[in-house]
Amino acid sequence: REMVAVERKVVRRLVLMARRGELTPLRLPAQSDRAIACSCANDHSLIIVAGGALFATGGNNCGQLGLGTSGDDVRGFSQVALDSPALRCAAGGGYNRAHSVVVTRLGVVVFGSNADGQIGLGQAAAEKLATSPTALPEITSDDQGWDAACGWQHSVLWRGAAAAACTPWSRGCGPVAEGPAANILCVSFLGR
Repeated sequence: REMVAVERKVVRRLVLMARRGELTPLRLPAQSDRAIACSCANDHSLIIVAGGALFATGGNNCGQLGLGTSGDDVRGFSQVALDSPALRCAAGGGYNRAHSVVVTRLGVVVFGSNADGQIGLGQAAAEKLATSPTALPEITSDDQGWDAACGWQHSVLWRGAAAAACTPWSRGCGPVAEGPAANILCVSFLGR
């Protein structure tokens, strides 16, 4: 009941904003295929279209849009340069922790803040930004069926239907566990 009440409040606010003309819908570029997947974080969004192209919009203070820069927000959608078609995407964090994870046909790429190791680049890369898609070498094209999710200060990659089995058992960065029965690989799970 509480969730329904919150959702109704949000919907009412969005309807009111739309009626006042405070919301401007964004459109994908005309040459784009239809959207097949999307993920939204606190201040950025990712969309995958049918051909596997990835588009990003919103805040870019941490390079979370994967456009090779950080700082300026992006109004409208910009295409992210990937080496292979995107299959799934996850956006997470906000302000100084924003990050993105994209599963492609060749593996997994990450971009954005690594302040807490949330994109799996290890302790040496902490407090650094990856503004362009950066491949995770642990996951290659041999590893099919991966999916991703992002929280405020963590990212999780898993294979199969066992996502719920990930728990915050480590504060380390990079791959922390792989369960043979569940086929789980946690890139980083920090849960402050």
